[in-house]
Parts: sequence; C-alpha cells; structure tokens
Amino acid sequence: MIFELREYDIIPGLMPEWVRLMQEQILPLQIKHGITFIASFVSADNPNKYIWIRRFNSKNNREQLCNEMYESIEWKETIKPKIDNMLNYETIKVTLLHPTDSSPIR
Repeated sequence: MIFELREYDIIPGLMPEWVRLMQEQILPLQIKHGITFIASFVSADNPNKYIWIRRFNSKNNREQLCNEMYESIEWKETIKPKIDNMLNYETIKVTLLHPTDSSPIR
C-alpha cells in the first residue's frame, strides 16, 4: 500500500473554483479510473494551499492508474485546460508515503 500526498498552490482568489472543480470533475474522473481518493484539505494557514491524498496498491499500480487517467480524453480535453490557469505547476509537491503498522489508515 502506498499513499500519495499532493500539495498545490492555487492562484490567489481561485480556491472556491478549484475546490468545486475537484469535487465535481477531477475526483469523480480519478475514482472512475480506479484511483482511491482518501481526503482533501484547504490549509488553515494559507488560503491558496490545497492538499489531498490518494492511495494505491503499489508504485506500479500508481503508475498504471495515473497513466490511464492522465492519458484519457476527458482529462486532456475537458479538465486539463481548466486547471492550467488555476494551479502553479512549479510548486507542486508530491510525497509518496508508506503507513506504519500503527497507522489507522492502511
């Protein structure tokens, strides 16, 4: 089991639109492609910071599912053009995590 912690800087003023896009289009597409969504957060300290967590069976499973989803027509033609002006791609931070034996989410 591997978790992926993703941290995004959203362009100032666009957080409500970003959260709506995540809830209505991005997350349903990811789930449709077999990606397990765990949680999402808006930072209490930074109004432009969005953090979310996904879970995969393995690194290979992560690579396969992400490739399928990001290569889909729906992602390329519908969603990607919307996020290009909402997200600072240069500051995206992705951390892969393995849960400890005592972790309640495994």
